Amino acid sequence: MDHPHEFRLNGRDFRLTVMQVENALRKVAPGKIHVHAVEVGGVRYPVRQALALALGVGQREVSTDAARRAFLRLGLPVSASPTGNRKREADRLGPARFQGGVRPRFPRAAGLPRPPRVETDPDEGTPAAQVQALELPPIVLAWSAWTRWDDLRQDERLRTGPRVPIGRPGVYEVIKEHHVERLAIGRTVNLRERVKHELAMGNGKHAVHDAIVKGEDTSRVLIRWAVTDRPSAAEEELHRRHLRQHGKLPKYTQRT
Repeated sequence: MDHPHEFRLNGRDFRLTVMQVENALRKVAPGKIHVHAVEVGGVRYPVRQALALALGVGQREVSTDAARRAFLRLGLPVSASPTGNRKREADRLGPARFQGGVRPRFPRAAGLPRPPRVETDPDEGTPAAQVQALELPPIVLAWSAWTRWDDLRQDERLRTGPRVPIGRPGVYEVIKEHHVERLAIGRTVNLRERVKHELAMGNGKHAVHDAIVKGEDTSRVLIRWAVTDRPSAAEEELHRRHLRQHGKLPKYTQRT
């Protein structure tokens, strides 16, 4: 579900969703990115331009910090340009604000820890939670071919059915033949056990198995899988992309 984010900007209340942002920017060319950018539909936009268009306000009414916070809370990827531009932006914004005043100087040679940074929300006038940007390495998924649900139910001892990796963590997707929207997207620590035995064959407790058997013609259902050591992060990103493209989670996926 595309949950709305509620916030205040210059004394006005706004509600914003990812779909609203995508619709507002769908036919708009991105402006010049000086420092901070947000990725929407595979295109990077300056954060101020993107938020102004999404809210229908003038770009001068939007601050960089407010735009970054709004998009981070919506789950959209926000990034910064190389160090030189970040330094110019830091010089423009001035010293970072902290509870109790400007951050004190700590000699690096002393090996003393720096105090945690607490940013002040200019719209609400109260200290915000600490802001932290994580730059994670990309996850590369080598997907298997789409395999029919009924083929996965074959006895492996006959050596005729597809082989699902045993004891390997990963993610999997389920679709209906000739459709694009997924019926389910999930993760597991053991692809063979989860995909073949629980999902397709119905051994064990798998809510998606029961729902698909009851609601779909399994002869037209296809499954694919990919090995990854970061199944949770991969599943979350696959859910996010499905939300962006279709405005909802897969049919039999209850939450992300």
